Amino acid sequence: MILNLITKKNMKTKSLRSKFILFALVLLSFLGCKTGQVEKETVPNKAETPKEIKTEISSESLAERLGKKNVQIKKKAEEGEFIKPDPLYLVVFITQGGSTPKYKLNQDGEFTPDELTKKLKTLFESRQKTGYFRPGSNEIEKTINLLAAPQNIADYKAKNLQVEDFEKLVDLLQSIGAGPIVLDFNNNTSEVEKPDDLLPPPTNQKPASNVEKSKSNK
Repeated sequence: MILNLITKKNMKTKSLRSKFILFALVLLSFLGCKTGQVEKETVPNKAETPKEIKTEISSESLAERLGKKNVQIKKKAEEGEFIKPDPLYLVVFITQGGSTPKYKLNQDGEFTPDELTKKLKTLFESRQKTGYFRPGSNEIEKTINLLAAPQNIADYKAKNLQVEDFEKLVDLLQSIGAGPIVLDFNNNTSEVEKPDDLLPPPTNQKPASNVEKSKSNK
C-alpha cells in the first residue's frame, strides 16, 4: 500500500513537471514571436532609400528658391524699355538635369560640371589679365545669368528640368566665386553670343574710383 502511494505521488510529480515544462515552452515561444515582431517594426529596411524631392519648375518657384541662395532677380523690362547690350553677358543653360547634368555657356559647347567650372575659371583669369571690371566696381566681371522668361520656362519643362537642377547649378557657380548670379526674366536667348573676351579692353575700361563709385550708387 505504501508502495502504491509512493508510485502515485511520483506520477503526479512527473505530470506536474511535464505541464510546467510545456507551459514554459509555450511562454518562450510567445515571447520570441513578440520580440521578433518588435524588431521587425523598429529596424528600418536598409534596402529602402529616400526618394529624391522634385519641384515643378516655374518662374515663381525659381525666384522663391534661388532667392534664398542670394540670387538676384532681374525683373522683366517694361514694354519699349531699352536694354543696353552687354558684350560680357554670360548665361549658363542646363541642357540635361538629374544626376548627370550637362550645361552650355552662352552658345558654347555642352559641359559636365567639372568642364563648366574649368571653362569659367579660365574665362575669369583672362578677364583679370585684360582688366574687364564690373561697371562702377573694382571687381572683375563674373556675373552669371540664368534665364527665366516664359520661353525659357517652356523649354525647361520640355527637358523635364526641376527647380533642384537650378539649385545645384547655383551651388556649383558659387563654389568657384562666380557672381553675382542673376535670374533674368527678360528673353535674351536670341541675343546671347559667345563671350568676346579676345578683344582688348576698351580704353576707358579701368577700375572705378571712389568718386565714380559714389555716383553710381546714387
